[in-house]
Amino acid sequence: MSRVVVASLVALLVSACGAPSVAPQGGGEIGGDDAGIPDAGPRLSARERFCRELATVQTGVEARCGSLSDAGVEQRVAWRLDGCDLPLPSRRAFDADAGAQCLAAWNSAACHDAMDVCSQVLRGTVELNGGCAENADCAHGNFCDRSSTCPGVCRAPVALGQPVPEDGQCAANAYPKNGRCVARLALDEACDLADAKTQCVDGATCGPGALCVPKRVALEGEDCGDFYGLRCAEGLACTSDGCAKKLPLGATCDGFGAPCQDDLHCIDGACSPKGVLGDVCDFFRPCGDGFACPPFGETKYCAPIRLVGDACNTTFDCDFGLACSDGRCSRLPVVGESCDGQCADGLLCSYADGPIGRCVALAPAGSTCADGSMCMSHSCIDDVCTVPATCPMR
Repeated sequence: MSRVVVASLVALLVSACGAPSVAPQGGGEIGGDDAGIPDAGPRLSARERFCRELATVQTGVEARCGSLSDAGVEQRVAWRLDGCDLPLPSRRAFDADAGAQCLAAWNSAACHDAMDVCSQVLRGTVELNGGCAENADCAHGNFCDRSSTCPGVCRAPVALGQPVPEDGQCAANAYPKNGRCVARLALDEACDLADAKTQCVDGATCGPGALCVPKRVALEGEDCGDFYGLRCAEGLACTSDGCAKKLPLGATCDGFGAPCQDDLHCIDGACSPKGVLGDVCDFFRPCGDGFACPPFGETKYCAPIRLVGDACNTTFDCDFGLACSDGRCSRLPVVGESCDGQCADGLLCSYADGPIGRCVALAPAGSTCADGSMCMSHSCIDDVCTVPATCPMR
C-alpha cells in the first residue's frame, strides 16, 4: 500500500477565511471602503481566527513530516495567511463547531492523515431550487443538478429507480449506477471495491472478496483508510502499513509511522508531552489542552485559553468563537443585539437605524441592498442581492 501524505487544505484556507471588508456601492466584489461603519480597529471573526490557526497548524505538520524545510516555514505561513483575506464563497457559511473539530484533528494529525472532518467547515446555504455551482453549495444534504441549467439548481436526493444526473445524489436507500438510482446491495452481495463506501446497505461495506460485509473497525496490522472503508479500532492509528498502536511517552517517532498517543506530540524524534503554562511553543512544540500558542512574537509561550469574562489582550487569548472586547473575552453579539462593528459570523453590524449598531441577518438573493456587505452572496448589483452566475468547468 502506498504512503498517504497529509492532505492539503489550501482551498479551504482560501475560501473559508474571508476578511470582513465591505463591497463598494452597487458593486459585486468585496473590498474597498467601509460603508460608514465606525472604525473599531482590527478585529477577527471566528472564521478569520480559524483560518489563521489552521495556517499555523498545517504548516507545522508539513515541517514535522519532512515536506517543508525549517527555512520555508515562515514563507509558507505567510502564503497561507494571504488566503485568509479572501472573501467567503457566496453560497457557504462558516460552521464554528466544525472548525474547532478540524483544528483538533490537525493538532493530533499523523503525516498520513486526511482530514475528512474539515470538509464540514463550510456548509452550504442554498435551499431547494436555488442556484448552485457544486453539491457543497446546497443545504440539508441536497445536491447541485447541473445537467440542464447554468448555474445549477439545488435538488433533493433522487428516489430509487429514477434517473440521476452526473454528480447527482440518490436517496439513502440507493446509489447511482449507470445513470439511475439503484437499491443498495445487501450483505453477501457482490460489490465493486473501487466504490466501497456507497454501494452496500447501511452498516455494511464492500470488503475482502468484493462482497458486502458488516462494517467493522480494522485491527492491528490490517488495512485501513477510505479506500477500504475501514477505520482503526480505539487506540490504533491508520498508517502506511495498516493499523498500528499509538506510541507512548518516550517512544521514537518520525511523523510518518504511527503517531504518538493523543496527549503527546512527536518532538525532536520522541513522543513528548505537549506544552503547559509557560512552556516555549512553536510549530513543532504545540501546547496541550486548555493552552494556546500565541501567533506572534519571536519567542512564544503556552498561555491559558481564556473564557467569557476573562481578561485578554487580543482575540487570540480567548477561546474559539470569542472576541477580545474592552479587555475581556466576550461572545460576539447575535441578531437584534447592539454591536460595535462586529457580530457573530453570518451577521452584519448595521447602522441603518442610527449611530448605535445592531446585528442583522444577511439578506438572501433578491433582497434590496445598498452594498454587498448586506447580502449572503456578498454581491449587490443594481440595489439587489445577486448570486453570481458564473458556471464552473465540468
